[in-house]
Amino acid sequence: VYQLFIEPKGRHLVKKDQWKEDFLKEITEKHKGKVLTFIKTKKYKIIGLPFYNSKNENEFKENLFEAVK
Repeated sequence: VYQLFIEPKGRHLVKKDQWKEDFLKEITEKHKGKVLTFIKTKKYKIIGLPFYNSKNENEFKENLFEAVK
């Protein structure tokens, strides 16, 4: 099971909420390549992605595809 954390963000809020994007990136770095087991039979990968908005759509897609391959 993949657990992806994605937050759409209007361009006017990106700077104000930079700490959230940093936290999402930290989730990915901390758990990169690790498989976590929360229930005996369930295995999870936890991934945080950069903010999504129409201006960075291509960059977001690249990050998304890289995260789930």
